[in-house]
Amino acid sequence: MPRAARVDREATKAKQYFDSRSFVSTHGDEYLKGMDLGQRRREVYDRSKGRCQLQNSPRCRGWISWETMEMDHIQGGLVGRNDNLENLRAVCAPCHRHRHVQVRWSSGDATKIKQEREHHESD
Repeated sequence: MPRAARVDREATKAKQYFDSRSFVSTHGDEYLKGMDLGQRRREVYDRSKGRCQLQNSPRCRGWISWETMEMDHIQGGLVGRNDNLENLRAVCAPCHRHRHVQVRWSSGDATKIKQEREHHESD
């Protein structure tokens, strides 16, 4: 369960979710799992009409297929991230990678860290 999200039992029951882990919070936000998230993915893709809704990467081709579509939370992070349709958009992988900061490790970096740990443990 997301931090500080409380279940609105009546609203959750009214939605008739397939997965028992899906729920509506007291703030009206949806948090979906399993088949419910899959159904929301279909809604997001249908709304996009097969177009990347971000188009901010130089590698973006503009078009996405059902198989290549990724769902992006407009409001992410620990606070505000929910699975409401208004908070999701269909994006291609290059745009999704461009939007989110990633730590990139090389095998050389991993080897250096391992050697440093071994050195400190032997001291």
